[in-house]
Amino acid sequence: MAITLTRSDLVYKAHHILLSDTGQTPSADDIATIDAYVEPLFASLAARDIVSIDDIGTRGPGDDGDYPIALFLPAARALAHAAAQEFGGQTDPNLQFAIENEMRQIVASEPTYAPMQGEYL
Repeated sequence: MAITLTRSDLVYKAHHILLSDTGQTPSADDIATIDAYVEPLFASLAARDIVSIDDIGTRGPGDDGDYPIALFLPAARALAHAAAQEFGGQTDPNLQFAIENEMRQIVASEPTYAPMQGEYL
């Protein structure tokens, strides 16, 4: 059984990445603001064939969803980056590219278990 984390875990980790130096306890508004970026972020990642997560959970954030542990930290960084302007930060296309490239590498290293087709000459 693979270890997975929830949408709530993801949103709280993104909040910590955004505001780690303030020691601030997340407000309900902050959490709702970050959570609003989950669906658009993962829809964008799936549409561009970077990564597809089947169960992102319900809006809330709820203690549901199914985020593979290998993708959890890059997904939290991507979520924090997406919501950065809401918290006075800036987005950086180079950082976004680096995060997406990390996700591609993680997904590419997973076995597909697809049968191989032989080539006969």
